[in-house]
Amino acid sequence: MAAGAAELPRDQLDLGLRRFSGAAHERADEARGWRQAGLPAHAERIGPCGRALPHRGARERPGGGRIGDAARGPAPLARRQDADHRARRAELTSETQTKLWALAAFVAALAFAASPFLAPGFKGFEPTQFPVPQVDPAVQPAGYAFSIWGLIYVWLLLGTGYGLWKRADDPDWAPMRPALVASLAVGALWLPVAEASVPLATLLIWIMLGTALVAVMRAGDTDRWWQLAPVAIYAGWLTAASSVSIGLVLAGYGILPETPAALLALVLALRIAVTVQYRLHRAPEYGITVIWALAAVIVANAAPFNAAVVGLAVLGIGAILAIRGTDTE
Repeated sequence: MAAGAAELPRDQLDLGLRRFSGAAHERADEARGWRQAGLPAHAERIGPCGRALPHRGARERPGGGRIGDAARGPAPLARRQDADHRARRAELTSETQTKLWALAAFVAALAFAASPFLAPGFKGFEPTQFPVPQVDPAVQPAGYAFSIWGLIYVWLLLGTGYGLWKRADDPDWAPMRPALVASLAVGALWLPVAEASVPLATLLIWIMLGTALVAVMRAGDTDRWWQLAPVAIYAGWLTAASSVSIGLVLAGYGILPETPAALLALVLALRIAVTVQYRLHRAPEYGITVIWALAAVIVANAAPFNAAVVGLAVLGIGAILAIRGTDTE
């Protein structure tokens, strides 16, 4: 056979070689076509040089046996590295956002504390701002009670400043900050609005209260004198102030007489205060602040004596103290 093959004419030998080479190139072109068409599995079975290859499983070694994921090639490793990179980037992004919220809380507290300079002459709603002038309304606490705003301004500044300085990336502080920023941002605009529109100011103070309650509920347990206490006092005073605004609107716009309006406002304030204090037993500052406001209402209604308003305020103080005497957490 070998001798016979050697005796073939050279032109026939060249023709056979060209046919063999052409078939190989055709199979290689077919493999490339399958790859371009998005069918790599068929291309692999044909092979890069046009030779038909036996089908192998994803984990089968070319010479037999099985291989692990790490030996498949660079693609799985690249995917893992990409996933690790995305996880690290997400972690850094979350940490950056936490620090930005810490900065935003301090800036909002600063703007809130500076808001009295936007309305230096404001000392509460003027009687003439209402269709029915409100002169010494029954729902209004005695004037001394409003001095608590100084404590609120200073303590919020100190608390948010400490949070920015020492706890900027602390996850225990993070949940309450967005709601607190929202409340303080609205509060920074409240005084100028109150000088212009009682109904709009009433709406804004209820927004302040809602977001403040969210913040105090989300406040963490660490650094309670810097994180929880100032927000609890702020939310407690807003509970009283927002309810007072409802009483003023009801009486000032002739919807209810003065005393029924005051009683309805007190019931609303006590309903909120008792519920919040029951659920937030760890923040006695909230209830103490509401008691501060109720005591001032009693003082304001002592002369002339308004028995209904004074009696309801006394009952409210007793209810809050009773809640404090229970262990709800």
